[in-house]
Amino acid sequence: MWDESQDTELEKRSRKYNNLFLLLRRMNSKYDFPPPPGGTVEKSANLTIEDMAEKGEVLEKLASNLLPSIKGHIITLVTALYQQDLEQEHASLDLELIQETLSNLDQSLPSTVSSTILLAHDLPLPDEKHDHHLKKLKSFRCSQLYLKVKFMIEIRINSLLNSWMRLMQSCAMATLSFADNPVGSWADVARDKGEVYTVTARTLDVVENTIAWSRKSDWAIIQEDWLSGAETCEELLHHLNKLADPSFDLTPDLARLNINLTEEGDPAEHTIVQNRRKATKSLMIEVAESTKLLVILFRLLPKKLLAMIPKKPTFELETTINSETLRQLQEALQTITWLIGTFLRGLRFLPRRDYVITVPHRDRFCDLVNELKTTMKSSSAILASQFLPLLDDTVSSEHEYFKDWSLTLERSWDEVVDRLLILTSSFDAEPEPLHPE
Repeated sequence: MWDESQDTELEKRSRKYNNLFLLLRRMNSKYDFPPPPGGTVEKSANLTIEDMAEKGEVLEKLASNLLPSIKGHIITLVTALYQQDLEQEHASLDLELIQETLSNLDQSLPSTVSSTILLAHDLPLPDEKHDHHLKKLKSFRCSQLYLKVKFMIEIRINSLLNSWMRLMQSCAMATLSFADNPVGSWADVARDKGEVYTVTARTLDVVENTIAWSRKSDWAIIQEDWLSGAETCEELLHHLNKLADPSFDLTPDLARLNINLTEEGDPAEHTIVQNRRKATKSLMIEVAESTKLLVILFRLLPKKLLAMIPKKPTFELETTINSETLRQLQEALQTITWLIGTFLRGLRFLPRRDYVITVPHRDRFCDLVNELKTTMKSSSAILASQFLPLLDDTVSSEHEYFKDWSLTLERSWDEVVDRLLILTSSFDAEPEPLHPE
């Protein structure tokens, strides 16, 4: 039997949930980064580590205090869900703990944003060609940390705050309806609670990775990027293997579409259309197979480079490489994986359109293939001019071996790219449909 004297208590609790909802709504997107300053920024080629002392303190505070405190607040928030089962005691999770933790987070986040902006945009700013001696305060590292913290706050933490908003709203509504439906009123709460757990895990991963990245050496960062390139190759091959499977697109939806086309319209015209789409599908499989060869060839490059990373002490390595070189070594592989990934996304779109390809779509394929050829040449040149000089001078034979090896790779790459260009140019494309004004 429900005790009506509890109504007032439940209403009070519901208002507390609503107050937390309003607090979360005020916090959501409150910490977004402002646009970067425009115009020409003065950069100095003569900065010393002493000139960057203030920024060094800010970086240390960010890595050792602010970011770990954000991680701690997020863990405390999710701990509040374990105080009591949400389906008992009228969802008596620890509202005071949630309130206190959100207030703490509301202090840590603005400080994190301002510290990150100071590092990346405030003077003094080093010239990326002359900052090899600045260790973790190099231009490349500060700008990359800025992007990582920006993503962490604007994407992950805002998403986390949104999930908490939905949970607080569900709890408020469920509390008010508890007397009439003590079991069913918690279905939405259970759903939103699960979403909070999921988003919390993703957010903590990003926070922890950002902290770890800020403490890595230059070469550890490059190694991580190159390892990521090798892992991306495996993902690309997985998707390409699916596309190269002739039965990949045999879905009930397409089967129904074919039946409808057979029953309606001109059978002869339908036959022409179907033959054209079968030819496009067959050609797409050939394109996927050739693209697989490209990925297999490209996969050799990060593996080779990783084996050649210098084994000198970290303190020595960090004073021999500047931001310009760090950026070029990062982009040398990233650009190629981006181009292949973009090309693959276009291929995966074909089955969804029943293998109808337009002229602009085909032209975009050809442009990407041409870019793959020129990008491999430029990447090889960058690695030869920027990476090899950083190796130990005593292994000059390794330099010559890598140059010969990369030339062989480049020739094989060009052969596959030329074949791929012939295939993509052969797609029987249709004009872009006209849209009524």
